[in-house]
Amino acid sequence: MCCTASRSTRRVPTAPSCSTSTSRSGAHRSSSHKGGPAVAARSLRSLTGAPSPEPGPGRTNALSPNQIAALLESTCALIEGEINALGDEGAQWHPAPNEWCVNECVGHLIEAERRGFAGRIRDMIAGKSLVAWDQEAVARERKDCARMSLSLWMEFMGLRHDSIALVRSLTAADLERSGEHPEVGTLRVKDLLQEWVHHDRNHTKQILAVVQARVYPDMGNAQKFVGE
Repeated sequence: MCCTASRSTRRVPTAPSCSTSTSRSGAHRSSSHKGGPAVAARSLRSLTGAPSPEPGPGRTNALSPNQIAALLESTCALIEGEINALGDEGAQWHPAPNEWCVNECVGHLIEAERRGFAGRIRDMIAGKSLVAWDQEAVARERKDCARMSLSLWMEFMGLRHDSIALVRSLTAADLERSGEHPEVGTLRVKDLLQEWVHHDRNHTKQILAVVQARVYPDMGNAQKFVGE
């Protein structure tokens, strides 16, 4: 079921009631919608990106570069497992005509790696200007839905391997480097590191939600368990 992604491709169909939108700046927000079985409140809270409890004086909840690198690495295992289990047909399945399949989610992660995270960090360290990119146009041009999922996985892993090495190599001075983004303003390397983890989990949730949407119609009365 291949189709071209449009503006609504970034919705997350965890159940028919939950969606996530993503701005070009990389900010994410989640909201629930009426109609269809409701997702449990605890699940919705996990999608909102709600802030962590305030740290004590002189402390921070920010993850270290080594912690960031470990979490970026853990994303790889999750995506690899889903792709291997789904196969090409499953990775190309769309929950709705204008929503991304798993392949397209992975394709977005690839471009975000290249243009939004590792690419921008390298640019900031080199003192280069930051540029915005049209995520929707890039997704259409990539045509990831028609690709073999293993090919996408290998493309992603090649970039992610280099990204993890980059993150682990960052110095304290590198973390303070910054650049001006044309849409969101000043960005620091250390800001992007935290957002990188957030973005990864936003789209791994999306991948898992696509699979949930695949099985939901055939759950029969077991649909009544959703939210427990």
